[in-house]
Amino acid sequence: MTTYTKQQFKDLWDSDERGGGITWDDIADCAVAWGLASKPKTMQLEKVRSLVVAAAGSATVTDLHELTKAQKRKEKRREHKRGVHPCKT
Repeated sequence: MTTYTKQQFKDLWDSDERGGGITWDDIADCAVAWGLASKPKTMQLEKVRSLVVAAAGSATVTDLHELTKAQKRKEKRREHKRGVHPCKT
């Protein structure tokens, strides 16, 4: 299990067209460690990759859009757990 810091990931990812040797397992580990997904291996590979790449700062507009959507979903789940429902506010 390799968990990179966001800066380490960015440096490797940007180092060449193959992502500096970063593997799918590395991406999944970073997604969990950085709080982006609890079970990234059950998600679409492209979506997880986009979230991790964006969080590391190697973002395209699409990556940032996906990250924003994921953050909004996470906040909705937190609100739901606290008993705050949009239809009741």
